[in-house]
Amino acid sequence: MRDPATSSVPRTRKTWQCTKRRGGCTGGGWLPAKHRAYARGVDIVDFLSERITEDEAVARTLLGDRTVSQSGAWYEHRLLLECEAKRRLIRIVESARQAALASLVSDTVQDAGWIPQSLEWLEQSLNALALPYYDHPDFDQDWLRT
Repeated sequence: MRDPATSSVPRTRKTWQCTKRRGGCTGGGWLPAKHRAYARGVDIVDFLSERITEDEAVARTLLGDRTVSQSGAWYEHRLLLECEAKRRLIRIVESARQAALASLVSDTVQDAGWIPQSLEWLEQSLNALALPYYDHPDFDQDWLRT
């Protein structure tokens, strides 16, 4: 697999079936494209929300496993906090993006020159949050181009 920071990753039109065990996707194999969770052109906020929900589910499952060590439990608690931090950041970015778009179409804006650059920064922020999921079949390669 190629490094997402330097090149594009080959994509497939299939998706995987995941279990909640560490290591992620096992056992189920590949599903046909008609069973994909998203249509082409998925919104990055929807994509991130789904991945964060999956991360939380895995962390909660492992926290309930009595065989997980104390250091493993610490990591899983940390993962849950990271998921919450990502959700908060997405809400902040989305609020700013909606405010900028509303200002752009408003008749009362006198100097809208800052809005396109702000929208670009907001988009780059969301793209950066998606980077850890570059190997997911629903990941849009355009999100790497920031």
